[in-house]
Amino acid sequence: FGYLLSIQKQYADAITSFHKALAIDGNHVPTLIHLARTYIETDNIDIAEGLLESVTKGSGWDCAEAWLYLGKICQNTNRVKRAKDCLWYALDLEESSPVRPFSILPACL
Repeated sequence: FGYLLSIQKQYADAITSFHKALAIDGNHVPTLIHLARTYIETDNIDIAEGLLESVTKGSGWDCAEAWLYLGKICQNTNRVKRAKDCLWYALDLEESSPVRPFSILPACL
């Protein structure tokens, strides 16, 4: 629901919705990324960067989208080396990611 609110530019309600979702599962990577994107849209860059740093150092280390947005933040704040590293890592992840996650395969394979 937060994603829909964010698309409709109802950012305050979207942020509230994302926080409610994170109360259920605080490590849900897609929710954390959408929350960070919403913070970017509302010019809360420091909060967005903190979220993305946390995601990329934790359970979202393999999420290209998180690295992409972190790279864009670094690029916009003139940290060229860090931006380059993040964007290259996002590209590497995107190129090597399967169409479907391997977790859907049966355990017997």
